[in-house]
Amino acid sequence: LTTAVGKTQIITDSGIRQKGGGWWCDACECLLKDSANYLDHINGKKHQRKLGFSMRVERSTCGQVSGAFENARKRKAEEESGDTGPSAIEAYEQRLMAQRAEEERRKKAKKDAKVQKKKEQEALEVEGMDPEIA
Repeated sequence: LTTAVGKTQIITDSGIRQKGGGWWCDACECLLKDSANYLDHINGKKHQRKLGFSMRVERSTCGQVSGAFENARKRKAEEESGDTGPSAIEAYEQRLMAQRAEEERRKKAKKDAKVQKKKEQEALEVEGMDPEIA
């Protein structure tokens, strides 16, 4: 100890890792001695917050729970009757088609509005008025 008096020494996190065995958490930069502590740590608040997760869960209302039970009952009844409806792929394709149709409708409405505005400007120019002033 007397030889280290008055001297400074830089300690890095790699030094901590080398000195002791155990589990190292890169996100929190801490050393845990055994796997049980490591599992507790990665499921804990401190580690989850470092990763950007909040541990809060939205409370469900009675209506939401009863709705979920009703949906489960309907699915079970459909499976038993053999009438399952559209598959996941078919449902996805239907949603895509609906989305494309909506996008085309929006584009057509935007184009119609542009054409209407252009007609109004031409009508004002025919009357001799400057469209910027009107």
